Amino acid sequence: MWMRYNLIGIERDAFGPWEGPDEKPEFGPSPGFSNLKWLKPVYEGDTITFTRAVTGHRPLASRPGWHLVTLAAAAHRADGEPVMSFENGVLMKTG
Repeated sequence: MWMRYNLIGIERDAFGPWEGPDEKPEFGPSPGFSNLKWLKPVYEGDTITFTRAVTGHRPLASRPGWHLVTLAAAAHRADGEPVMSFENGVLMKTG
């Protein structure tokens, strides 16, 4: 479900208006994820909130104009209790 909502958000943002200072960034593939933790079980009827936050980025020497963006992703129950977490990366073309 996290990936489904992540892709819906990216698609929504890709076609929405861009208000950033430079040209709109282009997202590329993801090299994968790490540190996946299933912290608590999720039950039918649970309301889950998914989050992601950028934790860093670096330019890629092998792909001029592209950066590797690292993210922390998580899922929480309605009461704030974490149920899942992981780190992932995504390639992003800038300017």
